[in-house]
Amino acid sequence: MKNIPTPQTIAPSQARYRALFHQSPEAIYLCDVQTRRLIEANVAFLNMLGYAKDEVDNLTLDDFLAHDAAETDQDLNRTLETGEMHVRERLWRRKDGVLLHVEVTWNVIRQDDGYIVFGVGRDISERKRREQELGERGDEFAALFETSRDLAEYKDREQVLDAILGRAIKLLHAPSVGVFLYNAAEDVLELAASKGIAPPAGSKQLLGEGLVGFVAQQRQPCVVPDYRRWEHRVEQYEGMPFSASVGVPMLHRGELVGVLVVSEVGDTSRVFTDAETRLLELFGSQAASAVSNANLFEQIIRGRERLKHLSHQLLQTQELERRYLARELHDGIGQMLTALEVNLQLVRRAPHSPKANDILDESLDSIKETLEQVRELSLELHPSVLDDMGLVAALEWFLETRVARAGLETSLIADPAEIRFAPELEITCFRIAQEALTNAVRHAHAHHLTIELRRVADKNVRDDSKMQQPEQDLETLPAYLEMIIRDDGIGFDVMTAREWAAHGTSLGLIGMQERAQLMGGTLELHSTPGNGTQVRAYFPTSMT
Repeated sequence: MKNIPTPQTIAPSQARYRALFHQSPEAIYLCDVQTRRLIEANVAFLNMLGYAKDEVDNLTLDDFLAHDAAETDQDLNRTLETGEMHVRERLWRRKDGVLLHVEVTWNVIRQDDGYIVFGVGRDISERKRREQELGERGDEFAALFETSRDLAEYKDREQVLDAILGRAIKLLHAPSVGVFLYNAAEDVLELAASKGIAPPAGSKQLLGEGLVGFVAQQRQPCVVPDYRRWEHRVEQYEGMPFSASVGVPMLHRGELVGVLVVSEVGDTSRVFTDAETRLLELFGSQAASAVSNANLFEQIIRGRERLKHLSHQLLQTQELERRYLARELHDGIGQMLTALEVNLQLVRRAPHSPKANDILDESLDSIKETLEQVRELSLELHPSVLDDMGLVAALEWFLETRVARAGLETSLIADPAEIRFAPELEITCFRIAQEALTNAVRHAHAHHLTIELRRVADKNVRDDSKMQQPEQDLETLPAYLEMIIRDDGIGFDVMTAREWAAHGTSLGLIGMQERAQLMGGTLELHSTPGNGTQVRAYFPTSMT
């Protein structure tokens, strides 16, 4: 067996080797194989394990080797048999109990009175930590790739949500998960899907309220060690057995889509780690993208259906207009022209007849009546007053000639009174008002109709607010045209009306909304049974 020289066996170089022994940055130790006690250790060894110099004599291998003693004996016996130097990764235990990953090189040296272990250790804990982190990152990316691939297969939102729930449970191995989607209209988060123990479907939370609201407001992950004892828990979740919980925001292109919450249930010592939180946060971004794509897909489907209904409605409207024009031309103008033809033939046959003048007078009256019908028909198709005098005058004409005839009281408030805009905007406003007023006359059983038309600097200004800007400032501010149409009729349920419109039963509402959107504007409909109806439209004047 080849002996390795040591400071004790090489007397001529003892001082030099002792200096190298104690000044080495590596942890070096000498140990008696039989007693397993340390004979000597250098400063690096003592510093690594946190022992003082005078404690070396009382240390054995079993005091700092964290692996099984039988495994240590196997290594020693193998070294004694082969005489070869060995290199292994081992766990060492510090004096304070902290475990270190150490790369150990050792050999056994034969002495007259036995064997000595000569070992050198290098702390590789940081390297192992990085290797573990890289391994976790690799697992994360593999899981996220698999998740992204799965989510991309679904277009239906319900399928996407179900896939998100399943993947979240698989990623974090937790029994409960919920997806809260942000409702921008109400500024709340609604429970859209869940698995395991969860709040009732449709539960809502305000921004800043509870774990979900806090994550949504801060747009940052939040880890709660035990939700049951968390001081910010919300009342509606009292009694639910959530323990360790983590919530992450679902963000798509910087916009809040919702919040994903994963929870343990019941008594458990688990606390979600930073790595798990980071993984869930990355998954939350993918989930947000999948939900947004599903919403966009549904919008496209609805848009196609709406386009289909609108196209059908357009054809129906064109056919109705043609029938109306044919009936008016045949029953009204056609019959009058036929009567004129008969009268003129009578006069031609007997120009000197005593009745000739009476026939001519009757014919002139028929011509006047025919001209009036042609004028009315022309105004019905497109009121010339709209082109000649503007929107306000056209609305006044419609109220006086169409609405007032139905026995309703009307009023028009315009500020300023002679407001003029681009022709495209004026015809859009007129057609929306025409549709809304016609519906009110036919269905609302109202007594009074009001139209308000004004220019405002901000589309969020409510109708009961008063603009305090000087008139000249309105010319420089980004202005909106606001039109409000009110009636005091019986009202209706807006949601039901929208459902009818979505299924093509009544496309008047969709027609008004489409007209507003084509001009870059918005249309709001407010009504409840018994409280009348209000149609409110906004148009950016800069778009015209």
